[in-house]
Amino acid sequence: RGVDRAAAGVAARLDCPRVPAPVIVIHAGAGGSSPPPELRDEAREALRTALRRGAAALGDGGEALDAVQAAVACMEDEVEFFNAGWGAVLCSDGTVELSAALMRGAERAASAAAIVTRCRWPVAAARAVLEVSDHVLMMGSAADRFAHAHGVERCDPAYFVTDRQRVRLAERGSDFDRG
Repeated sequence: RGVDRAAAGVAARLDCPRVPAPVIVIHAGAGGSSPPPELRDEAREALRTALRRGAAALGDGGEALDAVQAAVACMEDEVEFFNAGWGAVLCSDGTVELSAALMRGAERAASAAAIVTRCRWPVAAARAVLEVSDHVLMMGSAADRFAHAHGVERCDPAYFVTDRQRVRLAERGSDFDRG
């Protein structure tokens, strides 16, 4: 509450309007997975779709975490240019290792699933860690098994590998040496 009042005071002094409704902010990942120029309009539309999914989750009575999961799951599964899920940057051996993390600020709760290879939606795996475990981080095959046991759809690891990323790996090599 004190922070809200302080922020309102700053906004008033700067003549800034207060945000009357929730705001959803997303990013399309990191690490060299930008779409080529001829596909940028499609990528922008995909980001808009992810934002609409998040907004719809809120509009359906969902909480902020529902909106986050809906937006991220859209980016993980529907367009190959985001460094999340399908189309993610490949490891040096041509496989994909995925991760996702979530935070619930009001409770200072955080969770993550890392190095998953079989969870179709890594963000759903992170949500399972948050909601049904005492852990903050689960990794690798244990995280895959845990997520599946809690309703996260499994898929073949090859699902995530795209021709675009195979070409990228062949041309540029692994990001391993670059950090």
